Amino acid sequence: MKLDPGWHLYSLSTPKGGPIPTTIRPAQGAPIDALRVYQPKPSRAMDPNFNLERRLTTARSEFLLEIGIRRDAPEGSAELRIESRYQLCNDRMCLPPVRRTAAASILIKSGAAAPGISIPAGYTLHEPGTPSPPVPNAPAAPASAPTQGLSVFLLIAFGLGLAAIFTPACSR
Repeated sequence: MKLDPGWHLYSLSTPKGGPIPTTIRPAQGAPIDALRVYQPKPSRAMDPNFNLERRLTTARSEFLLEIGIRRDAPEGSAELRIESRYQLCNDRMCLPPVRRTAAASILIKSGAAAPGISIPAGYTLHEPGTPSPPVPNAPAAPASAPTQGLSVFLLIAFGLGLAAIFTPACSR
């Protein structure tokens, strides 16, 4: 997918709790038992809107897939279907997430050797659940500021309520 200037999509490795990351998985019923996804190395920066690291893919977003066919898949022609979900954004807005299915026809032949693959430079294997190192110079999020402010507010409100109980009423 070629993106227009200024637009990006969030990479497969975008942390949870922020923007919608790209996902790629086998479609239901596809004769696939293993899927490894290689992505262009995403750019990394702090996202002030989510106060977390964002990982973007810009310009050209091409993902490479290494697919393992199920051992019990019948010989003959088969269709491989891969589902993806992604969201395109620019600096001002995000479009609603999109789901797409890509399909390719293959010929399954028992005993056939798997072709070798060569991953071009600049691509990284996406391994779900693997933490990545923090962004350099990332500002630390304030850990207890909201809780401290709330507890001080509640203490003051309680004190004023208590004082109101003991204040004599004026009647005219």
